Amino acid sequence: MTVSGDACVGVTLASKDYPRTSTPLRGLPERFDVPANAAVFWGASTPKNGKVDAAGGRVLTVTATASTIADARAQAYAAVALVGEQIGSNDLSYRSDIASGLV
Repeated sequence: MTVSGDACVGVTLASKDYPRTSTPLRGLPERFDVPANAAVFWGASTPKNGKVDAAGGRVLTVTATASTIADARAQAYAAVALVGEQIGSNDLSYRSDIASGLV
């Protein structure tokens, strides 16, 4: 295993109104097209016929790495935007201040 010296920032996408409610989401894309320095991790979810059903709550975490925290943060939010476009709905929400105090 190789450990990188790069910074990494992760942004969690949750179902709308989480934690007050936890609405399940059905038929989400199985994979997301994001840059090589980004990754998308599923929360509680089930693959089903080439799509994914999510239980709600914390659905996805989108991460990105870069040489600085500021660049990793910018790349993570750019990847979040790409994921949002690929989902094509407003069923997920996220905080816009992740790692903002570190840049």
